[in-house]
Amino acid sequence: MEAAEMAGVAREHVLWAERVLMSKNDRPLRDQINDLVESTPEIGPKIVEVLPNIGAIAASARTGVAHGGAATSLSPTGMLWMLEVLRWVVRCRLLIELCVDPKEAGGRVAKRAGLSHDLEKLRKALTQPVGPEY
Repeated sequence: MEAAEMAGVAREHVLWAERVLMSKNDRPLRDQINDLVESTPEIGPKIVEVLPNIGAIAASARTGVAHGGAATSLSPTGMLWMLEVLRWVVRCRLLIELCVDPKEAGGRVAKRAGLSHDLEKLRKALTQPVGPEY
């Protein structure tokens, strides 16, 4: 940063660059999603059993939306079911963050019929063709 300032780069630009670099996350999104799913006892293993590459699938779906026109691995229906499955993960993590024992939190969420339903729907959606007509 000092070199940029010495080279005459405006202070506001140097501060902006410093903020961006300090908040930079070098871990790929797929790995962050995998870590999040695996941090949920009871449901994480259940999800990974059905979708071992959930992180890569979710990251690809996000890329297709965030970077208009980029290839995605999910149809709009698949994106809906991915959202629902990840919502179960977030519910479990919220319980854990609220000091519910992790195994108890995972057990509570795993007992919900909706999780199995959503996982099955997502698994089926992964077999659907993906394209502009969907």
